[in-house]
Amino acid sequence: MKKAIVFIIIFLSKSILGISQSVNSLEFKEDYSKLFQVVVQKDKENSFVIIYPNNKLEASDVFSDLTNNNTLYLHYILENYSSFEKSKLDDCKNDTKKLKEVFIEELKKDNYFQKNVNNLLYWYLNSKKVFGLNNNYGLLEKEKITKEQLFLTASKFFHAVMVKPDSSIYFKVCVGYNGFKGKLVTKESHPLVEAFCFMTVMDFAQEDEANYYQDFKLNVKKLSKEYLELSSEQRLIRIREKMYQIMENNEDLKKILLSEYEKKKSMLGFELE
Repeated sequence: MKKAIVFIIIFLSKSILGISQSVNSLEFKEDYSKLFQVVVQKDKENSFVIIYPNNKLEASDVFSDLTNNNTLYLHYILENYSSFEKSKLDDCKNDTKKLKEVFIEELKKDNYFQKNVNNLLYWYLNSKKVFGLNNNYGLLEKEKITKEQLFLTASKFFHAVMVKPDSSIYFKVCVGYNGFKGKLVTKESHPLVEAFCFMTVMDFAQEDEANYYQDFKLNVKKLSKEYLELSSEQRLIRIREKMYQIMENNEDLKKILLSEYEKKKSMLGFELE
């Protein structure tokens, strides 16, 4: 009897270890070529390499809901949590085939990117109940955050960029200009929370019923008249932080964030406490 129990314990231990190793080594590298696009855009003087998720997947593709309907969630991770040398793409501007090949190969070699995008893709597929990934076995856990952390994160996307020559403040709500760009990533960082907040802020910015964006624009004008006695650098810091505080406490933005969280929480890589 004891031998049987020992055998069962060993068997279960090996099974759990095998599952754990399988989950931890999940990779989606072979999907990158359909998930991500790279193009060259030109103006009169310059050309620019643009990277973005492929938002025109066929509806039958398992990733279509992510890339087509939640594009900015994936785009944020691609732009802000990839570490490959993007200048390598500039060398391929005149060869579109080579450009795509180099881009995908760089993503495949980018461990920093994979750490974040694999987590995103895992929970998305888990929500679709495909490939058996809905059986999580308790080996992967969603990070837990408070509502207050969610609101604080969203506020960082209403970002004061610079003081203009006329003393007004230039603000942006953008994937590339925000309160996280260029900051050191620590254990306190929440990439997928940032991505969700960015997507939500952008998706509703032009909606008539979204009062938060109108409030933001009114406060841009108001704050541009404040702290004029300070140096440009000090003034920018003070106004940036004040706008963060204003938007963190915006009731309309809070309501939209919580509503979108409830709609999409099964695919998100975090959960509210």
